[in-house]
Amino acid sequence: MSLVGIIQKIRPAPLQVLVLNLFGLNRRKVIQLDTGNFYVDPTSNFGSSLAKGAYESELVTLIQRHLGPGSTFLDLGANEGFFAVIASKLVGPAGRVVAVEPQSRLGPIILKNLTLNKCMNCTIVSAAASDHNGELTIHLAPTTNTGSTSVFHVSKYPVAKEIVSCFTLSDLLKQFGIVRLRESGY
Repeated sequence: MSLVGIIQKIRPAPLQVLVLNLFGLNRRKVIQLDTGNFYVDPTSNFGSSLAKGAYESELVTLIQRHLGPGSTFLDLGANEGFFAVIASKLVGPAGRVVAVEPQSRLGPIILKNLTLNKCMNCTIVSAAASDHNGELTIHLAPTTNTGSTSVFHVSKYPVAKEIVSCFTLSDLLKQFGIVRLRESGY
């Protein structure tokens, strides 16, 4: 097992992040896959999955099956933009992707991943979907698993918080002129 693999087993997660930072092991790098190029932290849950060559392969297959040129893809909780990149290539220049991600720390990463893949048909929305318009507080998971950030504080240890803008899904659809949704059956 590699040093990174051993460190990934350290719990709680904030201690793991501290050790990774101490040894300088969480430096982002570009990983090239068939689905695109991705600027990731190879020590994160997401990055280590991509480094092994696959991430959410069933969902990728589903997206590939249902999207075509001219489609619109709405990515709620875009995290680092993985699905937004895949969707962008599938919908092509006549289509569009709306990547919604409330964590301010991930906006630059999404932009980098979109830029690496020449995704010109994407809009990043820095906000959260909610049952109301306004603001809400999110509880930021450690950087090794940004996908577990939540409006609920579920860990036994303290985490950073961020106040973010939020909107209802119907308001987002109106804002982007999306008049029809298709159920994926997933």
